[in-house]
Amino acid sequence: MELIARKNFLKSYNYSIKAFPGDTCKIMKKNDQFEGWVWCELNGVQAWVHGSFLQISGNEGKFLEKYDSMELNVNEGDRLETLRNLNGWMYVKADSGEYGWLPSSVFYVNDRVEGDYLKPDLTGDISHVELNVGKLEKSVEFWGFLLTKLGYREYQKWENGISFVKGNGYIVFVQVEDKYSKNHFNRKNIGINHISLHCSSSTLIDKIRNEAINMGYTILYDDRYPKAGDRDEYSLFLEDPDRIKVEIVCREAMAKTGN
Repeated sequence: MELIARKNFLKSYNYSIKAFPGDTCKIMKKNDQFEGWVWCELNGVQAWVHGSFLQISGNEGKFLEKYDSMELNVNEGDRLETLRNLNGWMYVKADSGEYGWLPSSVFYVNDRVEGDYLKPDLTGDISHVELNVGKLEKSVEFWGFLLTKLGYREYQKWENGISFVKGNGYIVFVQVEDKYSKNHFNRKNIGINHISLHCSSSTLIDKIRNEAINMGYTILYDDRYPKAGDRDEYSLFLEDPDRIKVEIVCREAMAKTGN
């Protein structure tokens, strides 16, 4: 499950207990704030360990599995994959590949806890968008290039379709049936006009634009780039193989430059 940090967090210690199955630690005290956590000492290093990692006998605990108590530094807006949720603390993986512990309060909390995962309230969020396309192979080339640049990954694939996922939503592309293939898309008709996707930086938008040009894709309103949309947004407009208009936008960039 991917969650977003709602505030910065700096780890309390630059060292950690690193334990392997069978290692034995000394239990010093219980945590009065977070139930189930105990303060332990192993090889001269002291740190918090959740009791589920230990077979406890008196003041000793034998590790049942590999464990590292290292916390993680995060910034507001960071996306992290949650691996465990244990009584107020979560074990996560960052995009950098680092692993570590964070207090649950770091994340947006409109949530409920089920088992080892924090389940966000997704009410009203878009589950997925499905687009019929004229030539699936060409659409996969275009959208695969674009979406992976924006952090999506391939999710599902079958003979007549493919999907890309990020977070809790995904976009599906399906080869249109032959009997409908002559009904070409026109964004001026009833239906979707364009798709707009957030981007984290103007630098990445510039990179996408340059690569799209080199790949022969159509850039819309290029004479007004990067202000083709709202004057307060740094935006790029492209056309996919079926002429579906796609906007990539960074709202923060123009505010930072004062343009």
